[in-house]
Amino acid sequence: MRKDIQFNTRIKSCHYDEANHIWKITTKSDESWTCRFFVSASGVLSVGRNLPFEGVEDFKGESYRTYEWPKHDVDFTGKRVAIIGTGATAVQVIPVVAHNAKSVTVFQRTPNFVLPSRNYPVTDEQWKSIRDSYDTIWNQGQNQIFGMAFNDVQETTEGKTDAEINRVLEYGW
Repeated sequence: MRKDIQFNTRIKSCHYDEANHIWKITTKSDESWTCRFFVSASGVLSVGRNLPFEGVEDFKGESYRTYEWPKHDVDFTGKRVAIIGTGATAVQVIPVVAHNAKSVTVFQRTPNFVLPSRNYPVTDEQWKSIRDSYDTIWNQGQNQIFGMAFNDVQETTEGKTDAEINRVLEYGW
């Protein structure tokens, strides 16, 4: 895909042509492009933010910002760690840090709601099932508000035992 990616390009206009099912894009330097798929990747969250607290520069301990994470491994084993914020990056960092840290204190302004990632190894049998029902999965995703095939969660509870219902709910969480 690298050959089809263009970085550091400012967009002047971007319009979707419904009749032809293509995007028409014009850059600030007046280049014109058409494409079936357009990912703007505008980077609204790509600029890091320094802590807005008076005296933070006087802190003598180790301090890291996720937007400029060091290239070397950071060892939190046995350390008391404070994390400020509970955004998308923090919810990924906190469980990893908590695995080895002596303690983790999290400071948040606004609670965040996060769905489990459901990242787990997929067996050969599961891959086969996915391949065999790909069209069905695709259609479910196209017709589901979140764009994902939640067929296992949409099962009806009618006639199911508590154990069967819990199996579905536990799988989802």
